[in-house]
Amino acid sequence: MSTPSQGSGCLLTGINLIAALMRAILTTIVGLLAALYQIFLAGFKFEQIRNKSGFVLFWVTAVVFFAAGAILTRSARPANSVANEAPLVVTVLVTRVAQAQANADAATATPVPPTATERPSATPRPTSTPTATATATLIAETATAIAEETAAAQATFNQIASQTAVAAAATATRAAHLDGITATARAISATETRRAAQATQTREARAATSDYLAQFADIDYRELRDYADQHEGEKVCIRGRVFNIVGDDTLQMYFAGTYDGAYVEFERPFTGIYEDSTIRVCGIVYGEYSFQNAMGGTVSQPALYLAFIP
Repeated sequence: MSTPSQGSGCLLTGINLIAALMRAILTTIVGLLAALYQIFLAGFKFEQIRNKSGFVLFWVTAVVFFAAGAILTRSARPANSVANEAPLVVTVLVTRVAQAQANADAATATPVPPTATERPSATPRPTSTPTATATATLIAETATAIAEETAAAQATFNQIASQTAVAAAATATRAAHLDGITATARAISATETRRAAQATQTREARAATSDYLAQFADIDYRELRDYADQHEGEKVCIRGRVFNIVGDDTLQMYFAGTYDGAYVEFERPFTGIYEDSTIRVCGIVYGEYSFQNAMGGTVSQPALYLAFIP
């Protein structure tokens, strides 16, 4: 039969066993919670805190793990543990939060420009980069067809160019021919105009000559021989034979069939008149012209001046 003291000892032993068992269980649960929280923190991206839903999820999870860890570790903590030691979840949480804040500060930090003066550097000239163009490989039939079409087009172009050159040459030839015809026509027209003018002048000269010659009339040599002074200034014509060439514009002649002489002075120098030449002379009656002959005697003869051979 057991005593009360023995019963109390057994109860105390059982309570101690249960307490040790609970402590072991709590320690295991704390370890599991710490491991789970480590896994949670390892997979959680702190950039998600920047939005509203990520912020709420993070802090709710942190509070739950913190409360659970504080409750469980309070009873499972050994007696000789430091009273002010922070739970593992809090330490890990604070560390990750500090890391996230440091990363955020580094990302948002304003860069400070360097105070050192940079030396000017030469600006490199742009270099042309050749652009490679992919060349399609044509099928043999396609390449042949294209070559034939190109050759045909080139032949057509050459034919058109040749025809154009021939047409241009023909046009130039026609233009030159027309220019020649025009020049010839102009020359002919000028010649005809000149001939017409000359003919007109000739007709006018002949008409004038005819009118002028009409003023001269043949006169009986006896009338002129005996009464020369009375016919002074008249326009007359006489016939006779040359017997003396006084100069290149002066001669003496006998009236035809006689040895009665006349003194004749021409308008201009004459040619083709010799001694013993028989001529018809027209001129203006001067009257009696007196001169000394070779013997020193004075001779008077009827004279004509501004004479000509009609």
